[in-house]
Amino acid sequence: MLALQRAGQRILQTLEDKRGAAAKWSPKSCKTPLEQGEDMLLEQVTLDKRERIVRLVKSKSNPSDPFRGHIAQNIKLRLEQANNDSTEGLAINQRCLNIRKQLAGMVNARKELASLRAKVHILMEEPLLPKLILDSYGIFGEFTDLRDS
Repeated sequence: MLALQRAGQRILQTLEDKRGAAAKWSPKSCKTPLEQGEDMLLEQVTLDKRERIVRLVKSKSNPSDPFRGHIAQNIKLRLEQANNDSTEGLAINQRCLNIRKQLAGMVNARKELASLRAKVHILMEEPLLPKLILDSYGIFGEFTDLRDS
């Protein structure tokens, strides 16, 4: 029995990690449970980082996934459609503004034409437009002065 115990002790001594290859939180170290827990958490963070790097490298080196390409193509098409819609919307808004400006110009031209007609008729002494219309444009007083002179 004593020989077996000595053999077990020799095996344990040869198995002890002299290079630090075993996990730092393993019971072979002489650390408190708190230190062992912290070491275990640090080792887990390192393993998680390594796993993320491996996944990143695999995803970059293997772009032949057909589903990923299909989704990327759909996203590209939707972005192009959204861009076209926005440019068409801007063009339509610009057209509406131009039409409004042209209508305002036509209204002003119509008022000016009416006032010029009224001036011509008064100068020819043929008042075709009633006095109310001339008053609404504020020109009746001017024309009566012109006609009387």
